[in-house]
Amino acid sequence: MKSRLTTLIPLACVLMSAGASADTFVLKNGERLDAKILKENDDSYVLSVKITKSIRDEKTIAKADVAEIIPEKTDEVAFEALKGLVPAPDLTGADEYSRRIALLTKFTKENPKSPLVAQAETMLATLKSELAATSAGGIKLEGKIIPAEEYAKDAYDIDARIIEKRVREAAARGDLLSAMRGIDRLQTDFKLTESRRALLPLKAQILRAYKAQIDEQLATFDARTEERRVGLGRMAGDARANAERALAEELAAVKASAGTDNASKPRWGLTHPFDKDSLEEAQETIEDEMDDTIEDNGKDAGKVYRNIHRIIGEQSDPEILQDTVSKADEYEIPAKYTDILKEAAKAKGAQF
Repeated sequence: MKSRLTTLIPLACVLMSAGASADTFVLKNGERLDAKILKENDDSYVLSVKITKSIRDEKTIAKADVAEIIPEKTDEVAFEALKGLVPAPDLTGADEYSRRIALLTKFTKENPKSPLVAQAETMLATLKSELAATSAGGIKLEGKIIPAEEYAKDAYDIDARIIEKRVREAAARGDLLSAMRGIDRLQTDFKLTESRRALLPLKAQILRAYKAQIDEQLATFDARTEERRVGLGRMAGDARANAERALAEELAAVKASAGTDNASKPRWGLTHPFDKDSLEEAQETIEDEMDDTIEDNGKDAGKVYRNIHRIIGEQSDPEILQDTVSKADEYEIPAKYTDILKEAAKAKGAQF
C-alpha cells in the first residue's frame, strides 16, 4: 500500500534536523507551514510554526492531515548568510579577509555535494587573490585592487583619496568629529591635492552642522545640568552612586584626551554634553576654522609625485635625479613621501 506522503521522511532524519531546520509541511487542504518539529506523537506532530521572520507559534497537526513534508535545503539557508562576503569593502584588512575565507571554506567542507559549492569556490578565489595582493602591499580602493607596484607610483595621491573616503563615510554616519580630524589631516599633509579640494563643499556643511550641534548643547547646558541633578537626586543610593561614577569616568576620559599642554592637545578634541570646557573649546575651534582660508595656487602635488616617481625610474643621471626630487618640497609633500623618493634616487647614485 502506498503511503499518503508524497515524500516519506524517516523519523530519525526528521528528528535529527528538527532543531536546526524549518521544513515545509504541505497539508491536504493546500496549506503550507514552515515549521520545526518540537515533538512527534503516534498520530500527530507538535510544530513550531514560522508566522513572521521573528514570530513563531506552536501548533499540533494530525499526521493524517499531512500530504507532504519537504525538507529544508540547509545548504541554501547557510549560503544565504554568506552571499554578502564578496565583494569585500574598500580597505579590507588581512584579518577580515581571513575571516571571510574561513566562513566560505567551512561551507564547502560541510556541504561538499551542494550545487552552491561552485559559487562559494569562485568567491573564495576572489578573496584569496585580494588577500594576496593586499598582503604584498596593495590596497582595495573604489572597488578595485591596486597592486603594490601601482600603489608605489601614486602613493601620495592614493593616501589622500583614502582619507577623503573616510571623511565622507564619517560625515554620512554623523561622526562630525572624525570627519573634521580627517579634513585637518588633509589640510596639513595633503594640502595641494584634488582630494582636499573635492572636500571643500562638504567641509563647509560639516562645520555648519557641528557648530549647530555644539551651540545647542551650550545653550541648554544649564537646564540639562539642573535636570541631571534632579534626576540623580531621585535615584536610590546604589543606583545614584553608579550613575555618578559612570559620569565621572566619562568626564575624566574627555579631560585626559584633551592633553596637558598645547603641544599634546588635539585640535579637534572630544566633547561631552556635561563638560562645558570641552564644548566651548570645540565652538572656538569651529569658528576659527570657518574664518580660516588656505592659500591654494592650484598645484597638483599628487601629479608631481607621480611624475617624480616616473622620472626616477627612467633616469640614471644623479644630478637630474637630485634636482627632480627636490621639486617635491615646492609642493609641500611631507617627508614621509619625499623620503621614499629620495631612497629610490639614492639607489641610482643621487645624494641628498
